Amino acid sequence: MLGYDFEVIYKKWKKNVVADAFSRKDEDVEALLCAISIIQPDWINEAREEWNNDEEVLALIEKLQQDPSTNDTFRWKNDSLWYKDHLYLCKNSQLKQNILMELHISSLGGHSGFLKTYQRVKKEFSWDGLKSDIQKFVVKCLVFQQNKVETIKTPALLQPLSIPSQRWEDVSMDFITGLPKFEGKSVIMVVVNNLNKYAHFCALSHPFKANIVSTTFMETIQKLHGNPKIIVSNKDPIFTRNFWTKLFSCLGTRLANSSSYQPQSDGKTEIVNKCLEGYLHCFVSDK
Repeated sequence: MLGYDFEVIYKKWKKNVVADAFSRKDEDVEALLCAISIIQPDWINEAREEWNNDEEVLALIEKLQQDPSTNDTFRWKNDSLWYKDHLYLCKNSQLKQNILMELHISSLGGHSGFLKTYQRVKKEFSWDGLKSDIQKFVVKCLVFQQNKVETIKTPALLQPLSIPSQRWEDVSMDFITGLPKFEGKSVIMVVVNNLNKYAHFCALSHPFKANIVSTTFMETIQKLHGNPKIIVSNKDPIFTRNFWTKLFSCLGTRLANSSSYQPQSDGKTEIVNKCLEGYLHCFVSDK
């Protein structure tokens, strides 16, 4: 409900006609749910028109309306056709292009690769030839082809890092510098949780000092997740200064430096940096 503008108003129980559904009996709950209006997007009406214009789909809908048990994979629910809990679209649906643009080209999609785009689309939608359509769409995306790098296998066996036993007890930090200034800031501080890869991005001005970095860390990471036990970072002067070292020694946090010319030791942060830089590059490459 965060996407809607609403106001919560208290009503006395005598004036509250629609009581809480959890305090009702089963039959009362069903009647209450039927009275609640369901918010639906405009494009669902376009999908319904396409279902009515497709003879095969229309015949399937009529069978499901008469007897829902005739098909194990398709369901007719809320005046919509569903395939295994995914909204089904016709083979020649015009909505497919809009969906692919929204989940790949927009800021939500970020011009991500085939696999991530495929996971986003199939989470909500389904149609015949979905996988091949997404592959063709990503290949034809000019911004994606111009800005994304090719990923290849590592040439040698890498030693796995130790797995933390708890979230936010082992984090890694790095900085992305040299960015165009925006509101006086040109640096992004990246902090990654080494267990589940959750990341925080903090904007900083250049040059940044140890006290500014530590204050930003406290305001964005420490207050939400507590003090980490280990912070992995490179040998940047920010992390080797006495202020930073003494501060975290008092909090019981150990600073671990990654090896020079060996980004694999801080691989999670490097991968997040690459994803973030690729995301930003796709949206500013035309400028």
